[in-house]
Amino acid sequence: MKKNNLKLNLTYNSNLVKKHYEDYPYPQYPLVSSIRKIDTYSLNVYSLWSYFNCKILRVRPNILLAGSGSFSPYPTAIANNDAEKIWALDLSKKNLRRARLHCFLHGIFLKVKYLEEDLLNFNYKKSFFHFIDCYGVIHHISNDKKALKNIHDLLVDDGIARIMVYSKGARSKIESVRRAFKLLKINKLWMIKKLMAKAQKKKINNNREYQFLELIENNYEANFDSGIADMFLHPYAKTYSIEQLITLIDECSLVTLRFTHNGAITDTTNEIERLKILQKEKKLFTNFILFVGKKKIDKIDKINKIDEKEYKSKLETYISLNPIIKKYLKFWSPFPQTIANKFFTNKFAYNLNLNYQQKKLLAHFKIAKKRNELELDKSCEEYEKISTFLDSLMLIEYTKDM
Repeated sequence: MKKNNLKLNLTYNSNLVKKHYEDYPYPQYPLVSSIRKIDTYSLNVYSLWSYFNCKILRVRPNILLAGSGSFSPYPTAIANNDAEKIWALDLSKKNLRRARLHCFLHGIFLKVKYLEEDLLNFNYKKSFFHFIDCYGVIHHISNDKKALKNIHDLLVDDGIARIMVYSKGARSKIESVRRAFKLLKINKLWMIKKLMAKAQKKKINNNREYQFLELIENNYEANFDSGIADMFLHPYAKTYSIEQLITLIDECSLVTLRFTHNGAITDTTNEIERLKILQKEKKLFTNFILFVGKKKIDKIDKINKIDEKEYKSKLETYISLNPIIKKYLKFWSPFPQTIANKFFTNKFAYNLNLNYQQKKLLAHFKIAKKRNELELDKSCEEYEKISTFLDSLMLIEYTKDM
């Protein structure tokens, strides 16, 4: 097994990766596809800054999309209308061209700067970016340590980065198919689609065909060509155990702030232990999505010595609405309003269907409230319920003294 994995990984070549995305721009959303502005709320950098640093970001943020693909500049620009600049970095000219066109068609013209470049060679300015989004990129780079160290160097102090990497558990079946395709010299999209059609026609013929059919039917990416190509034809894809990922992050002088993949719990230490148990029992079926920041001794000491919520309780903190929620939530409407938390998922909130009472509670925070005064405020009798909104980033908490 190790020998086969090594063969796949030795095929890495940045030019091959570039060619792959020139052939299959990713993701393959229709250009007319739009996203509701309110659904981008958890990509708002001011809110992320308050959540992870417990203070207000006093400047207009610079944002780097390190591997932007053909879509992410669009929702990121919507969520950060007040950003100084959004830098969309990608190997593929076609990805960037499609991303630019998608933004243009939805009224985003000047905020995004598009750069056809490799993350490994991108050395724009040290300590420049307040937020770096590197989603689904690190596992496609052979020198993952250099890529993460570069992210570390590009971040400002207290800067935040989001990463997503493949887990061994979530990718085990896909990697098995990739190895089989390599041995059988199945290396064209039309060949894979022919096998898919054959499996779907026969439904259940033998165990292998059934497993392949089950894999493609349970994977959203199998619904479009670039998704199929990314699953089975990508020239380089690496997978990680939770131990490998945490070690890599530590070696790059980064600290894990929070996991946000579906099912994740807020406490980072407990989530790592949960993932280790699932991994050992071969029940880990999710890829890893997490936020990381620069490792600083004072921040680590705070985390080690005191629980985050206890730490915040000792400060005079304020709670207010996420700027995007404040701007786009229909507070006046008596009807429920569903908000899709597409970028900050956890077990507390994925899709929130807000009823009138919940919206009324959120409206209470249009003006910032001191946390230690909330319990005395009769208009906020549902004080205990705000924790869900804080965990999902609809509400933000910060101190004015830090």
